[in-house]
Amino acid sequence: MLERTRAANSGLGLTSEDKILWVLPMAYHFYVSIILYLEVGSTVIVSADYLAGSLLETAAKHAATFLYITPMHVRMMNSDQSGRALPPSLKRVMSVSAKLHPQSALDFLAKYKVPVSQGYGIIEVGLPIMNIAEAAEHPEAIGRPVAGFEAKIVNEAMQPLAEGETGQLALRGPGMFSGYLNPPRSRAEVLHDGWFLTGDLAHRDSGGRIVLDGRTSSVIHVAGHKVFPEEVAAMLDHHPAVLRSRVSARPHPQMGEAIHAEVQLRPGQAQTTGEDIIAFCRKRLSSQKVPATLEIVAEISTTTSGKVRHG
Repeated sequence: MLERTRAANSGLGLTSEDKILWVLPMAYHFYVSIILYLEVGSTVIVSADYLAGSLLETAAKHAATFLYITPMHVRMMNSDQSGRALPPSLKRVMSVSAKLHPQSALDFLAKYKVPVSQGYGIIEVGLPIMNIAEAAEHPEAIGRPVAGFEAKIVNEAMQPLAEGETGQLALRGPGMFSGYLNPPRSRAEVLHDGWFLTGDLAHRDSGGRIVLDGRTSSVIHVAGHKVFPEEVAAMLDHHPAVLRSRVSARPHPQMGEAIHAEVQLRPGQAQTTGEDIIAFCRKRLSSQKVPATLEIVAEISTTTSGKVRHG
C-alpha cells in the first residue's frame, strides 16, 4: 500500500496544504487515493452530490486546491449555466475512471482556466500513469508513467509496438496486487515476465505520451476496421443534448458488425432526435465509426463506480 501511495504522489505532489474535493465512491479509490490523502495530511472535502452547482459551491466554500473527478463530471461542469467560476485556490483537476474526450478538456480549460489532467488508475496496479505537465497542450493523452513504473504497448506475442501502433497496455512497477480472490489466482499466474496486461488498448504518440484507444474486450469490427466503442461514445457524449451513451455491436450481413448506440438525453432536451445526433457524429467521425442505428432511451445504467459498460 505504501509503495502505491508514494508512487502516486511522485506525480501528484500532494502535501498537508492541499484540500481535495472528492465526489467518487471511496471504496473504489480507498487503497491509493484516500489513504494517500490521509498519509500526507491533506484535507478531504466530501461533496454532498456530484452536480456541477454543488461542486462549484463546495470548492469555493472550502477553498479547494485539487478536484478529482471523472469525464462525466467534466461534461456536467462544462454545461453549467450559473456563471460561477472555480476559486483561485483550485489549481489542479484530475479526471480518472474513463477516457476523457479532448474537446471536453479544452472546453473546461476555456471555461474555468484550469487544465484537466488525465490519470490512469487500475485496481491491480494503482495510479501508475498521469498527464500532469502537458495536460493543456495534449488533453488526449493519459501521459507518462510516474516514478518507479514502466509501461509498454504490446501485440499478442508481447512484442513492443512502434510509435502510433495500437496494442495492449502493459505495466510493471511497485505495489501491484498479490492475486485475485474469486476465482483464486496468484499474481505469478497472471503476470507475463513481471508485466501486467491491463486489457486496455493504447498507443504512444510522437512525443512518447500514452493515449488510450479502447478495451480489448469491446472492439467492434466494421467492414475490416477496428472501432473502439469508447471513442464513439465520447463523441456522442459531447453532443450538448446527451447526458450519457452506450455503444455496442450488432451483426450485419455485409459489414460483419455495425455500431448501435443508446443515448440518454439531458433533462429538457426531448426535442432532440436520433437523426440530429447521427448528423452530429457524421461531421466529426470517419464513416465506419458513425452509429448505423441509434435509440434514445429513458436511462442508461452505470456501474457503482459510475462507468458505462460498452461492447
